[in-house]
Amino acid sequence: MHPVIQQALKPFVKRTSADRFAAVAEAKPTGDGRIVLDAVVQELGNMVGFRAVPFLAFEPLKEDLIARAEMGEKKYGTKLRIRNGRKAAVDCYQEVLDGVMYAMQARLEGDHKVGRHFEALVQIAAQIAAELNVR
Repeated sequence: MHPVIQQALKPFVKRTSADRFAAVAEAKPTGDGRIVLDAVVQELGNMVGFRAVPFLAFEPLKEDLIARAEMGEKKYGTKLRIRNGRKAAVDCYQEVLDGVMYAMQARLEGDHKVGRHFEALVQIAAQIAAELNVR
């Protein structure tokens, strides 16, 4: 296991696998709060050009986010909303863990363009794990 993850997960050692945030099954999302996609698209637009998002990447990212939101709406019967009965931090952690696994899969299959993101995803996962532990 990567040393950064070992350090971040140290407090979880006494937990059983069923109690770990990585294995917690969340309820189906509900609620009528603000739609998260709208806020994501707005913030993404604010980032274009001067921060992390090159201008040419904006529209493809926006389209992919909309497509993912539509897929989620079909799967769950609602768009992702705030105050939806789920813990956003746990969902985020679980999704990043999936990203870690997919990046390693890509690396092992010889796709080094995607596989090179493994370390960054591990660092993000470790940071989220540490933050979940202090809640």
